[in-house]
Amino acid sequence: MTAASKDCGRQRRGTVRTAIAVRHYRDAAVIRARPPCRRESSRHKDDADDRWKAIPMLYGREHVKKYRETDGDVGHEWQPGVFTLLLTTTGHKSGNPYTTPVIYGEDASDYIVVASKGGADEHPDWYRNIESQPDVEIQVGGEVMDATARTASSDERPRLWEKMAEIWPDYNEYTRKTDREIPVVVLTPHS
Repeated sequence: MTAASKDCGRQRRGTVRTAIAVRHYRDAAVIRARPPCRRESSRHKDDADDRWKAIPMLYGREHVKKYRETDGDVGHEWQPGVFTLLLTTTGHKSGNPYTTPVIYGEDASDYIVVASKGGADEHPDWYRNIESQPDVEIQVGGEVMDATARTASSDERPRLWEKMAEIWPDYNEYTRKTDREIPVVVLTPHS
């Protein structure tokens, strides 16, 4: 194995995060702060020039800002095949609005999100907020709507969990990091 291939998948310390997005190749969705690995680029060298496109990875406030400024043109598709919505909740202590980008799936007319917090032992703040105030606002692409949030029932959770784990397989890994049951949340838009 060459030194270049050993470095494949590692982010160099002190570099700016970027993503290389390939719409048709999910496994190579995120390669940070470097050109694609030799083994990945040779697999797609014929179409690399027009399909590989460097885009900034968005997190937190910057993600919310760009998403809102562009009506989701930037930030809605966070990684190839992985879409985010903006979830605005009311602070359970402060009463202030808080907006968080979250990965979502769809189930009929509902949107599904997971309160994973990367497998942390405590729920994310936005989940604690919806426990006390389930009326939320969501933005999906350019569409902003009011919705009601609820935790999925024990009957529907396994099916919805599997659906979300297909979108973001790391959810299954997060369950191994914590003793808590990671909530699946159903967001039902108001008519």
